[in-house]
Amino acid sequence: MPELSIFKNAVSNTPFDVRADVAPLVGRIRSGKYRPQTDYLRSLAPDAAKEYKKTAFIAVTWSGIFSPTCAKANLQTHSGLICIDLDKLQPERLATIKAQLCTDEFTHVLFVSPSGNGLKVVIKIDYQQPADHEAFFRQIGDYYRDCYGVTDAEFDESGKNVDRLCFLPCDPECVHNPGSEVMPLADEYASDQNQKRLYDEPTKPTKAPITPFVGFVGRSVSQSGTYLD
Repeated sequence: MPELSIFKNAVSNTPFDVRADVAPLVGRIRSGKYRPQTDYLRSLAPDAAKEYKKTAFIAVTWSGIFSPTCAKANLQTHSGLICIDLDKLQPERLATIKAQLCTDEFTHVLFVSPSGNGLKVVIKIDYQQPADHEAFFRQIGDYYRDCYGVTDAEFDESGKNVDRLCFLPCDPECVHNPGSEVMPLADEYASDQNQKRLYDEPTKPTKAPITPFVGFVGRSVSQSGTYLD
């Protein structure tokens, strides 16, 4: 069972001594515990909301345990989870993507962000080594773009950071699928990561054309990058 670090807010860089697993956190999100600050945040202008959010919400690191502070170098144990942020979604667009991701085999946890115009998606990944985290992030980005039409503007690139904090809002409809599939790392992305370790900037190897491979359970990818059921 994965364990996560919990923080008082985004300002406090030292985690609580108590650690959490996924189910209790989902219960808190579904409850009304965080409704007052969630509703108030959504009533504020963007600049004020940005400042308020830093101190008003409990935060977690979905990707693991950090000590003594929240920093990439202080990762003690990776949880085998990664949290993806989808932002800048208009109400109709948010509802559409949410409905699609609710039935995705890899969606482990899904909830509306504190701001109300985004989604947080937690996915189980077959994490084996530190380099895998960013490799999975790139893979999921391509997967969402090809399968669900997620745009670059909607896919928050800051999610690639293993020490990324996630605020816990109120969302009574938070989805939790304990039996979600563990996403494997496709050879293409593992190969890209190996190349990064072998070559220095600015010289990079030319990326070879994508060849067909079975990347995910029940899906394959064509040379055009389109996932097929």
